[in-house]
Amino acid sequence: RKRSLRYSSYTDQPRAQMKAMFLRSAAVLLATLAGARAEKENPIGKVLTLLSDLQAKIIKEGEGAQKVYSEFAEWCEEQSKRLSYEI
Repeated sequence: RKRSLRYSSYTDQPRAQMKAMFLRSAAVLLATLAGARAEKENPIGKVLTLLSDLQAKIIKEGEGAQKVYSEFAEWCEEQSKRLSYEI
């Protein structure tokens, strides 16, 4: 018997938000490992800077994708209602 692939409420989040959460966790881990000495000249500090920049970029893209998805979902719902009235 095959189980249907059904996502839990945790995985219903857009992928961009999940990536951002992963990057945030990785940044916290690196910050913990680097300690207070992680400066921009330090390679670990550079990695942290790159990760935080990437995190901001992914969050921004995720917000844009969420807006587009919300608009599309609303359009689909409106079309569904319109078609149900036509039938």
